[in-house]
Amino acid sequence: MLKSSSIRPPGRHGAISGQDGMRGAIGNLSKLEELYLGENDLRCRIPQEMSNLIGLTLLSIPYNRLEGPIPVGIWNISSLQM
Repeated sequence: MLKSSSIRPPGRHGAISGQDGMRGAIGNLSKLEELYLGENDLRCRIPQEMSNLIGLTLLSIPYNRLEGPIPVGIWNISSLQM
């Protein structure tokens, strides 16, 4: 059970990699409030499943090699501050 309302991989260039890993790790965490994925050298698209993070208030993804568009559903997360 997730006890924290935020996720931050340990250290620079952390443990999360690839689109499938992102899907499995965060796609069902609807109560997650903060997601820090910066400086992980991610080389993938932002998965559509991230649109399910309806409690998200902060999404930090700088310094990665993300590809493609941001999924439209992310723009519909009303709690997300941009």
